[in-house]
Amino acid sequence: MKEIKLEKGITLRPFSKEDKNGYAEVNNDPLTKKMFTSVPADEAELDAEIEEKIGKAKAGVSKTLTILVNGEYAGGVVLEFENWDPKNDVGRVHVWIHPKFRNKGIATKALQWIVGHGFKIGFKRIYAQHKTINLAVAKINKKLGFVLEREMVQGDVKKLRWYKDNPMPAKTKIKF
Repeated sequence: MKEIKLEKGITLRPFSKEDKNGYAEVNNDPLTKKMFTSVPADEAELDAEIEEKIGKAKAGVSKTLTILVNGEYAGGVVLEFENWDPKNDVGRVHVWIHPKFRNKGIATKALQWIVGHGFKIGFKRIYAQHKTINLAVAKINKKLGFVLEREMVQGDVKKLRWYKDNPMPAKTKIKF
């Protein structure tokens, strides 16, 4: 897969090991730590998480893309099978944005593209979830037409789970 141009200066490309420094900066950011359920605790965990994301993409159970703004690391977006089960016709998405690029509409654009891609390749429904306190992601989900399904608790963390249905579902086998 080559680069995807979302608009002037904003592109998506496959996540790779070269994204480590930018990905580490996101995960070390205090706001990210507050909004995410977990972040890598050290470099070994960071390396393992990067390898896992790349491995899942190679295995065909997810697509993790790096967001670049004028060639600079700005974050990432993921589309994956719900529970990593390739027999599933349901997906889920995640997004993270580097602190330098927040509040510029980049997450919205990246999620809009990845959700559209997910529907194009055959997902019937796509989920998004986040901590209840993450109002920025809630706003993006509403803007993109996701419907709030429920509030849930995982451990001691309150989360919101959203869904969006494919307006024109196809009966095709999903392939990333």
